[in-house]
Amino acid sequence: MIKRKMASEDGFTLLEIILSIGILALISGFILEMFIVSANVNKKAKDMDMALNYSMNSIEVFKKLEKFEDFIRDPFYASCSVEQLPGGELLITKYFDESWKDVPVEYRLAEYEALEAGVSFFLELKAHKRSNIGEDAYLRFSSEGDYIQSSGLGNACEISSSVFQMGKSEEGKVEKKEFVSLEAEKYFSF
Repeated sequence: MIKRKMASEDGFTLLEIILSIGILALISGFILEMFIVSANVNKKAKDMDMALNYSMNSIEVFKKLEKFEDFIRDPFYASCSVEQLPGGELLITKYFDESWKDVPVEYRLAEYEALEAGVSFFLELKAHKRSNIGEDAYLRFSSEGDYIQSSGLGNACEISSSVFQMGKSEEGKVEKKEFVSLEAEKYFSF
């Protein structure tokens, strides 16, 4: 009798199989979406961590220098562009690609040039040297650009470091978004 009952069962119907496949596809879609969101959040967290790391490192490297002019010899600043802004402010820019590898440049790139060169992130370190009597001390580049001479009695230097992300808007315009901004002060003895 048991043998006859087992022999008469036909198995799953087509409708049952289609419903189970549909439910499995729906659940798989939600799981896949969770993985995609998780990957995006992890990428943003990694970028934020790298930005904070580079920003803090740039300030710490600058703070460990014994003389203001020594920064040009430090390996951290080797692939940076350096320019002097009005008022004695020094702007040091370091460029990175999407995987945070250095993009070496010899001069500061315009934003559209940076995107064409594969730049995804850039760090700006601004240093402003001040004298101990409150007057600005001025910096002078040599004609070869390989060293800096300073004048003035300054012993304080204000340092700010910011990391920006570059991209294009939906309209095709170049955008930069500030990730991290830190400030510090360093005293140099002359």
